[in-house]
Amino acid sequence: MIDRLLREYLGVSALRPDNRRARGTEGVLSMEARRDAPRLVQIKGREGRPVGSGFLISRHQILTCAHVVTAALGLDSHSDHGPRTPLQVALLATGEEPAEEATAEVVPGSWLPRRAASGDVAVLRLVEPRDFLPLPRTISDRARTGHVVRLITAKGILPAVVKDAPQLDRSDEWGLLDFGTGLPGPGSSGSPVVDELGAVVGVFTALQDAPDKKSGRFLPLSAALQRIPLLVPQPAGAALPAHDAPTLREFSDLVEALMALPVIRSPLLFPSLVQELQAATGLDVDEHVPVRTSVTQLVRQLMGRPEALRVLVDVLRALDPGSSEVEAFAALADKFATPSLLLAGERNRLQELLAHTGSEGALGRLRDLEERGDPPGRTPALLEFVARRAAAAPADVRAELDAWQKRVATRLGIRPLPVPRQEPVLSIAVDRTYWGEEGRHYHLTALIVRPDGTTRRMRLVEEAGHESLPQTVRHVVGQFELQEGTFTHLSAPIEFVLPFRLLTLPVEKFITADETVPHVLGWDHPVWVAPAELIERDRLHWRWRRRWRSLKDTPPSERQTRWVRGAGGRALLLDAAGLIFPRSGDPVAAALLQGSPVLLWTPDPLAPETEAALSDMASRVPLEEIPEAVRSWRRQQASRHVDEPAARICLIYADPERLRVAFPRLSPADPVAEP
Repeated sequence: MIDRLLREYLGVSALRPDNRRARGTEGVLSMEARRDAPRLVQIKGREGRPVGSGFLISRHQILTCAHVVTAALGLDSHSDHGPRTPLQVALLATGEEPAEEATAEVVPGSWLPRRAASGDVAVLRLVEPRDFLPLPRTISDRARTGHVVRLITAKGILPAVVKDAPQLDRSDEWGLLDFGTGLPGPGSSGSPVVDELGAVVGVFTALQDAPDKKSGRFLPLSAALQRIPLLVPQPAGAALPAHDAPTLREFSDLVEALMALPVIRSPLLFPSLVQELQAATGLDVDEHVPVRTSVTQLVRQLMGRPEALRVLVDVLRALDPGSSEVEAFAALADKFATPSLLLAGERNRLQELLAHTGSEGALGRLRDLEERGDPPGRTPALLEFVARRAAAAPADVRAELDAWQKRVATRLGIRPLPVPRQEPVLSIAVDRTYWGEEGRHYHLTALIVRPDGTTRRMRLVEEAGHESLPQTVRHVVGQFELQEGTFTHLSAPIEFVLPFRLLTLPVEKFITADETVPHVLGWDHPVWVAPAELIERDRLHWRWRRRWRSLKDTPPSERQTRWVRGAGGRALLLDAAGLIFPRSGDPVAAALLQGSPVLLWTPDPLAPETEAALSDMASRVPLEEIPEAVRSWRRQQASRHVDEPAARICLIYADPERLRVAFPRLSPADPVAEP
């Protein structure tokens, strides 16, 4: 069964028979074997340097070691769950194909973590499959003790002998290779182990920690390929209804959680578990195949029977009472056994749409966002979340997300949510001039950035004096409101792109009207500052995007906020987790250079109740609603402090997902562009 599935999946005519004779010489692969050898891939770390290897097993899938993936992402090498962060890979050049750079991610359900003497394999999927044709290749069902093999690495081909091959019923355990004079160098983990004909028989994991340092560990290919969900044999019986079928992520989460339990990996307790389950539920589990295959068969049946999932938890508690691992699995099982808000097809479609918005973290939180037990007629938090995401998504994805939440709302019998209207943003870049009196003259560029991504330059001013800058901004805002019609509805946001040295510029307090009762810019519009350094320095963008997505996907109540002194005042950071503050230097500048995208800064002393109110806002308001919340707070403070100035609050708010426009640099010869 598994042989046929492997042949169909990998596109080979047959598994290599053991009686085929090699035509290569000792230590060298024949030309036929070189042609059939798999294409090598290097897995890169955060700094772009190779940390390990892998090889193509299909047009879009890569086989590598789990510890190579965790090393590339800076994670624990024994992580039980496959990471969801994309990583960079390099497809090495061959005689027919050039070298290529690509992005890959772990395939759900294909993660076999490294254990004390087993495991350590992962399957990656190219995010954008290339159009190349994979090299012809053959595969072998298993390695055998005493066979001569070759390890193909990026630096060369090394001969070895299979010193010890795992038994068939323990195919996820490591085998041992005995190397001759040459040893694999750093970055060889994940390389293919092939026989004399170039047929892959295993995956090299690492050198064995032995006195002679001439032995290496490998995982048989049969164990690695069992990690591909499409290759796992399904149990006999009727298939689950489409609307009840689990998603691939749900399925893989349960498999990995079960495999982490000591009971499952115990050769004494696992048969008892199977017998108890079969007696209580009638589930059909074959205990004579590899443990992972048995667990996979078990989970496929349990996902369609919530009551059997609860029986499994009871049996696990009886076999391993008081186990923290069992209780953690019980919490996961309880979540899956509870009826879900979404049908499986709806959840799959939502995952696809959210993937197009570039928000990886949200994919892992969909289950948590599914509010169960809401009163009839109440809009679930998940639909509110989707409506907010739709407002910030590109036009084509926005329409799809809106249609999705309308269909779900109709099925649930509640009113669909309208997608929040996106306003055009007036983006004003201000910097000091390089001529004139230092610190007293500025140049200003104003752009309108519309929701569809189109832009229009409104004004380019060579020089505005310190006293005339508010008047210049007021004129630009007036023209913006007139052209965009923002006076007919909620005032549109205004963004000031300022360098760090101009952070103290009180842009939110600029007067926008000459009437008896003046209008303050920060009262009538959501006004924020985007640091110019964060936008202009490309090397900071990956930190910036990572922290923004973390803030976006973290519930407000779980944010790690922190007050710091800096920039001539105090600042409330919304994402202080992991920030490093040097002993010398400005903490606010340090936070910005580490990609911190949102903070509240004030140059004024704050009363304890004011500081508490701002801290409450930071831990309560969703990320996309913070600009409007700050505007509302400013208005309230102004109404309460009629006889004295209210404390100034500057909102630093840099959204990397919004279209960024390169503002033109001025020279003395630049003309003044009127609106």
